[in-house]
Amino acid sequence: MAPNPLTEGTRRVRALIESRAVSFWVLGAWVALTLVWLVPFQLSGQSHETIRAIAEDWLAFRAVYVAVGLTTVVCAWTRMARDMRRAQRTGVAHPAPTPDAERVEGMDLDGVEATLKMRRYAVTRSDGSLYAARHRYSLLGGSIFHFGIVLLGVSLVAHLLTVDSTTLRVTEGQSVGEAAAVAGVTVPSAFRYFTLESIEPQYFEDVLLFTKLEARLSAADGSSRSFSLSQPHWIGPTTFASISDYNLAPHIETTGPDGTAQEYVVAMNLSPPGAEDTVEVPGVPLEMSVIAYPDHGVVDGRDVSLSYNIIEPAFLVAVKELGRTGLLVARELVRVGEPIEVGGYTIRISGLSRYGTFRVTSAPALPFMALGFLVMTAGVLWRLVLRKHSVMVWADSDGVSVDGWLDMAGRSAGRELGVELLRKARKAS
Repeated sequence: MAPNPLTEGTRRVRALIESRAVSFWVLGAWVALTLVWLVPFQLSGQSHETIRAIAEDWLAFRAVYVAVGLTTVVCAWTRMARDMRRAQRTGVAHPAPTPDAERVEGMDLDGVEATLKMRRYAVTRSDGSLYAARHRYSLLGGSIFHFGIVLLGVSLVAHLLTVDSTTLRVTEGQSVGEAAAVAGVTVPSAFRYFTLESIEPQYFEDVLLFTKLEARLSAADGSSRSFSLSQPHWIGPTTFASISDYNLAPHIETTGPDGTAQEYVVAMNLSPPGAEDTVEVPGVPLEMSVIAYPDHGVVDGRDVSLSYNIIEPAFLVAVKELGRTGLLVARELVRVGEPIEVGGYTIRISGLSRYGTFRVTSAPALPFMALGFLVMTAGVLWRLVLRKHSVMVWADSDGVSVDGWLDMAGRSAGRELGVELLRKARKAS
């Protein structure tokens, strides 16, 4: 009878869908398209929000997402079903002992069957022989492992598309929420109510190489948390904050001709000592260039900082007019609280603080990446711990012949395990 072309075609399509190659090809195509399509946008300087909108809204991307999802689900379903059918299938021993079968004397098939069933082997008995298998579902470990690979790959690409970082400067004594409002950025609500208490850098032999950078922040409930370069603080399951750098923030106080006083804490790049930064004086039509000496001293007639610690701060301040001329109107070395008089305005640096540069990172795909890694690990452990062991036994006049198979170890290891098990049972009886 000629095969039905429709049935044969259906069988081939099903076999193609069941193959792992199709799922991995589609997943690889998605990764390749994502990288090929998105990298040019990243290199062109597009914002993270624009790139994410492209990946989420473009019809071509959505079509690939649907193809990946459907193929993965169908592939996983059919393969799991196939492994379940293979696990439930009962084996039958060969009609005659194999050439490598090893004899165990003093046992019969009834004793072998009782011994194997006691150790949770599924036994199928036929005339003069039996077949037994334990951990028949170990093949599912491979399917679980491959599902973990797919999940990890998908979540990794999703992570590249959805991860978002915000950089924020917070001064000692300032709350994170206040710093975020000044910078015009959004931070998680759980992080907004922290206040930066202190920043403590430690230097190696007083050179510009800090071996430790730690920031201590206090919460509204009075508790405190430590942030360091190597120990970020997890704000939630998908969000964490870390400190990446620190610098100096002078407290600038201005008094106008009418006696109105204002004070600002300005984050500037004044570290290491000797570095110069410029800022427009708040509320005054002037520009200040500042060089800070946190621990001021004079060496060989030159102003220097004797250390990086804030002990006796002094500042070399150059004040210029705003505008095209940029006329220098004052240049003085002042200490904390000493005034600079310029055109009816009084400028003082009333203090010096440190500020930390914090990076707040949101990574919504991290839990799925962790889940993919755990699923992969579970699949590997499943195969390693629950290895399928099959035993074939043939009876003769004064004993039995034993052969076997141990998953990932082979026939010899499986045969030795079966023989050892039966000999121990015979000795115990």
